[in-house]
Amino acid sequence: MKQRKHRMIAFKAYTDTDADLLAWWQSIPVGARSGAIRELLRLALGYQLETTVSDADMAALRADVAWIRGVLVELPRQVSAMAQPAPAPQVNGNETAVQEMDDRSAKLREQRLRKPKW
Repeated sequence: MKQRKHRMIAFKAYTDTDADLLAWWQSIPVGARSGAIRELLRLALGYQLETTVSDADMAALRADVAWIRGVLVELPRQVSAMAQPAPAPQVNGNETAVQEMDDRSAKLREQRLRKPKW
């Protein structure tokens, strides 16, 4: 097999000022480090990146999209089932009963707020 011509590109990373870069470098698997550097350089230079998606990734993406579509189809049905209007208060023809309940509730609320419970 014919060996490809190459040039070595290297730089020093200091443990005190470049600790974040060193941590990132160590997190990349050994065989993928050169590819990661190439990708970052091309991205920084604004070059078009060639990305390939595996069949497994595409299958997972399709499954996720199908699930999201199903949820979106069911969502209006679930919301309309939950959004039942509240029943109107039964007053028996006397609206002062509703007003008294509101006044009583307001007074109880005021009394509760005056009793601090820390």
